[in-house]
Amino acid sequence: MKFKVGDLEVWALETGHFRLDGGAMFGLIPKTLWSQKLTPDSENRIPLGLRSLLIRGPTFTALIDAGMGTKWGDSGKKNFDLEIKSWSEILAPTGLGPEDIDHVVATHLHFDHVGGLSEFAEDGTTLRPVFKNAEHWVSQSNYEFARDPGPREKASYRSENWEPLHKNGQLRLVDIQTGGDPLPLLPGLWAERSDGHTLGQMIIHLRSGHSEGNVVFCADLLPTQHHLKENWGMGFDLQPQVLLEEKRRLLESAVRHNWGLVLEHDPHRAMIHVEKSVEASRGGQVQIRPEGAHLK
Repeated sequence: MKFKVGDLEVWALETGHFRLDGGAMFGLIPKTLWSQKLTPDSENRIPLGLRSLLIRGPTFTALIDAGMGTKWGDSGKKNFDLEIKSWSEILAPTGLGPEDIDHVVATHLHFDHVGGLSEFAEDGTTLRPVFKNAEHWVSQSNYEFARDPGPREKASYRSENWEPLHKNGQLRLVDIQTGGDPLPLLPGLWAERSDGHTLGQMIIHLRSGHSEGNVVFCADLLPTQHHLKENWGMGFDLQPQVLLEEKRRLLESAVRHNWGLVLEHDPHRAMIHVEKSVEASRGGQVQIRPEGAHLK
């Protein structure tokens, strides 16, 4: 899927597909409800996408997030029912290769968002950056948290995904304050801090120069279309109440300003637009506009 935001050319790219436990993806929501949205397999896992954005501006080429990568053994692939594409296949619609990317923005350092930033060299053991010419933007607070996340999030943060970048001098840490205004990273590309899912996640805004028609890469603040309801969150979320408030603000702005919302993990829709639902008077709910973009 390709679209434009102001001077930016943007591709929503599929880096692969995987499955996670449906109960974990929908937290307190009972299976009788969430299974009507995404059908689980025999192991209770639901299908999910691994979506990245490739952005070409007048002066830069940037990638937002990088999927799960190729460093998985047979057991890991089986556990996640993982399907991964090569970067040459992923980037083929853009006519670019990994060497053409000069900026990478990691929304946060969970393995399903940055696993594709490093790979094994020909010897099968040495790790190296995939995007050797790129500066990698990472939230300073998320980087610090990732280095010592505690037992609850330890399995989600895997240093092999970012240590090769650190050793190669390719990390650029971004200091974004909680509750502050979005921070400009590159022309037309801004980052807003979100702490509900994990500390220091960056929500990426693509701005056209006008309040209308902008696009937001929602990362794990809004992973799928089925998380639009304010009380539908993930069991993975570190601070559910904080996430609820962050999501409410995002959706109110998206309705008011006609923002497109890119969904990183939805298996069927790359981008949606939202409007107030008929239930708006009973809780501020939104619904997908019928003309919302579908993934072909």
